[in-house]
Amino acid sequence: MRSKIAAIVAGFALSCVVATSAEACSRSVSANAAKTVVPQTGINQSLLDDAIRAEVNFHRCRAGLKRVSDASSRLSLEAEKHSKWMARTQQLTHKSTVAGAATLSQRVKKAGVRFRTGSENIGMVHRYQIDNRRFKIVDS
Repeated sequence: MRSKIAAIVAGFALSCVVATSAEACSRSVSANAAKTVVPQTGINQSLLDDAIRAEVNFHRCRAGLKRVSDASSRLSLEAEKHSKWMARTQQLTHKSTVAGAATLSQRVKKAGVRFRTGSENIGMVHRYQIDNRRFKIVDS
């Protein structure tokens, strides 16, 4: 009987801890978020990077995972080059035809980052939530 009570109490305590840690993960969005539109040129890449990292960290926090930190500037440069290549060739792919940077592994090595494994996320994005505002890319 005592072991059943102890198990119930332990389960309840664990559920409180999980609920509390998930509630500690928060983000704020302005009421005017949907009304803000970004022009085709002049997107603040640093602000966009920060917003994406904040969104990723929000979801990682809710899953009980550690926050991700800012990527090295050399890695960001390689990612930017790959993004521009995809835009120029109108392809959405992890592989490119750029010599020495055709694969993710090559791009990460070129940036001088030591790693055992890695991944990248690419995708067509229509809306962003940046600095408490939502941005819509028009005719991208």
